[in-house]
Amino acid sequence: MLKFKDFKYERISIEDIKEKIVPLIKSLQESNDIDSFMKTFNDINNYRGHIESMITLCSIRHSINTADKFYDEEQNYWDNTIPLIQQYEVEFFKACLNTKLKEELPIPKVFFKLAENSLKCFDPCIIEELQEENRLSSEYGKLKASAKLEFEGNTYNLASIFPLTMSDNREVRKKAFEVETNFYAENEDKFDEIYDGLVKVRDKMAKKLGYKTFTELAYIRMNRFDYDEKMVANYRE
Repeated sequence: MLKFKDFKYERISIEDIKEKIVPLIKSLQESNDIDSFMKTFNDINNYRGHIESMITLCSIRHSINTADKFYDEEQNYWDNTIPLIQQYEVEFFKACLNTKLKEELPIPKVFFKLAENSLKCFDPCIIEELQEENRLSSEYGKLKASAKLEFEGNTYNLASIFPLTMSDNREVRKKAFEVETNFYAENEDKFDEIYDGLVKVRDKMAKKLGYKTFTELAYIRMNRFDYDEKMVANYRE
């Protein structure tokens, strides 16, 4: 059985992605029968899956050790590249939504709902904002990962100290909670700066896309097909 450490990671350049996927999308647009459409559709999805695997592999290894220089640089690369890839994702979804074969294709209906949502939350005009959002999100993750919490002679991170905050022993719970919250207090300015940056960049991209606030865009991003923000507000009431 292949172990996680043995999974091979490779950076895929945006040039290679474009060279591979653009002809496939063109082929998809020109498909006149179900068999040829589905063959190209599956080829694209398999390639998308490979890209996603590399992105996920990098993300996990980076989260395990944010001090690892190699994966830190790779994460920076993907933070900037993922929004560029979305341009081709959108063209793929457009080809699927616009094909005259749509009603005959053996593709789950939910795929087309996901495709429609993807078109609603992306435009090339927000690429820079998406890159900045990714950068800030990675910075947030690195800040949380930097926690070294000393408690009763042992060193914990935020994840490993959490069980102690749920201890049956009241004093242990209290002390562990104080150690955890002290980390946030000591880094309050950094967390505030990241949060402020995320709020501003998300508001900017939402308005560029024609939404009043980021909230509406966020629900589309989360693919909430069966309920919306008004229903959630009503539930809260």
